[in-house]
Amino acid sequence: MGSRIFFPGAPLGEFVDRFWYYEEDIRTSYTKDRRLPDGVASLIINLDDDLIRVYDRYNPDVFQSCRGCVISGARSEFSLIDTASQKRVIGVSFKPGGVAPFLNIPASELHNQIVSLNLLWGHEALELREQMLEIGSPEGAFALLEQALLRRLKRLYIHPVITFSLKEFQHSEHELTTSAMSERAG
Repeated sequence: MGSRIFFPGAPLGEFVDRFWYYEEDIRTSYTKDRRLPDGVASLIINLDDDLIRVYDRYNPDVFQSCRGCVISGARSEFSLIDTASQKRVIGVSFKPGGVAPFLNIPASELHNQIVSLNLLWGHEALELREQMLEIGSPEGAFALLEQALLRRLKRLYIHPVITFSLKEFQHSEHELTTSAMSERAG
């Protein structure tokens, strides 16, 4: 089993927590896995199969199929994913609020949703996957992913209070109310 992590520098490092790669040497006996909510968006590309299945959380016999690239919005609920067809996977974990500059829609529309990346990026998403398959190495795939994100990056002005508040909400050991955060942020 192999995994790799890559932390991008500026300007992507402002929005992206990490790039990750996972390769499984031996198939596990289970075919579905719960992905717990973490409040951040992710981009996932299946390098094993051009298919990603997303199962209904309460009826695991029902699923939607997406081409090999998906984007998962920030989640406040668990999701049920297919692990049987995901032997080699690469992805991006965005920082809280970090996915917005890479989308042509408000990030809030992806809340608790997993959608095919080609619906948002068009043919570029499928071409990116194909290029990654040709390059073959995790490091090469990271470089391609980094270039693709840099091409799509729209510079947004993010007020420092927003950045501060997102970090406080994420790292707080207890529940913060909006009014308490407003007081902290001034």
